Amino acid sequence: PMLSFTLEVCADTPPHQEHCGHTWYMIVCCLSEIPNGRLAVHGDVPEVGVRNLLLPAGGDDCLSWTAPRRLMQLRQCLHDPVKFHLGANYASHFSETPFAKLGGPRGTTARLSAWLVKLADLI
Repeated sequence: PMLSFTLEVCADTPPHQEHCGHTWYMIVCCLSEIPNGRLAVHGDVPEVGVRNLLLPAGGDDCLSWTAPRRLMQLRQCLHDPVKFHLGANYASHFSETPFAKLGGPRGTTARLSAWLVKLADLI
């Protein structure tokens, strides 16, 4: 049977952080509306770089986590594959929410957050 859920993603809460001379964007993700009994992961998942994986008490059926990523990682491992697989359809989906510019100039967090929200809407 097919699972139904809602995915929310943002990159602006909490804001980006500077570590070792690099900007790290805190990608906050939340899966909600998951059927009861389908969530079984607790704690950190270091092999995929996920920290703070939370399953709220009280039966909220929401799984949330923070995934710190550099812009380069998001571009190479998320944006570029999405753009490749959508091909000519990419522009019709993302024309109003362009991905962050190279080099991380002012406004990068806002552009990144808008792009991630759009991607989550498409999923």
